[in-house]
Amino acid sequence: MSKVSIIVPLYNKEKYILNTLRSLSVQTFEDFEVWVIDDGSTDSGRKLAEQYAWDDERIQVISIPNGGVSNARNVGLRKANGEWIQFLDADDTIDSDYLSQVFGHVDVEKVDIVFTNFWMVDVQGNKLKKIENFQIGLIDGVELCRNYMNHQLRNGFFGYISNKLFRKSLLEKTNAIFPVDIKLAEDLDFYVHLYAGVENAYFLPVVSFYYLQTESNYLYNSSIDYFSQLKVQMDIRNWFLQLGQYDYYQEKLEKRISEYVYFFLFHSYENTPEKIEECYQRIVGNPVILLCVHPEYVAGFARMLLEALKRKSFWGVKVLLEGRNCLRTIYRKSRKNG
Repeated sequence: MSKVSIIVPLYNKEKYILNTLRSLSVQTFEDFEVWVIDDGSTDSGRKLAEQYAWDDERIQVISIPNGGVSNARNVGLRKANGEWIQFLDADDTIDSDYLSQVFGHVDVEKVDIVFTNFWMVDVQGNKLKKIENFQIGLIDGVELCRNYMNHQLRNGFFGYISNKLFRKSLLEKTNAIFPVDIKLAEDLDFYVHLYAGVENAYFLPVVSFYYLQTESNYLYNSSIDYFSQLKVQMDIRNWFLQLGQYDYYQEKLEKRISEYVYFFLFHSYENTPEKIEECYQRIVGNPVILLCVHPEYVAGFARMLLEALKRKSFWGVKVLLEGRNCLRTIYRKSRKNG
């Protein structure tokens, strides 16, 4: 059995997959296996990966029908035999000394997960931005909650997929899987479930991988499923509840939940106004979500909308959304004619 299982989901990345696999092959730490999960690619990426695997027996390539990156990662988790698990996307590269530094500097017998820093790079390999957490050393699960609250909004450190190395036993302890119905922040949602089982974590100030920035890394607001993002915020809430830390951070956590409830209602009306009652019912029909909504945590129109929601006044919610839409239409016409 290998020490580390590295899971690489692959979908139409023929331009990048060989660089990714080369970066794995030259690791100075050698006790690992690689599972390339081809997610129904329609380009030559799978063939290139299979050819490369002929020369490195640690690399296994399997193909599955296209089901999305979360499903591919879940398949990889089921295949993994290692004591530790590492993710790497098929257009990113891993630092050649990363695993050697982890196992050379961290007493891994005392930790469940190791966090590291990483670089964002462009297609030429130029370094654009370093994503890092200034915590160093060993902390427990309670301190992990604190660190998350202090730093996540700054750079999203805790939601990136490949700057963590974690024990496979955490999966069994927490039953964490990737949510296949979420297309944004699915990595964060997976890790939030893992974090709830962490007793000790280690922050190692080394670079683990290089994250390629392309247009496909970005989503526009119109494509965001805000109800799914609200569910992620509720899962974060559950993590803090399990660790007994919710009371300490309740206002910050519920402010985020309140904001996402507003985003969900606002953008739902923008995109499908005929379904606004259905969207309204998804909130008021969930007493836990409604309990977390606080109009006083937001301002202006958002506050008025959430106040109507807290009163369970669908008429009030609808009138506010319709009125805002009418005013904006009038404003746009006046700007165009003026």
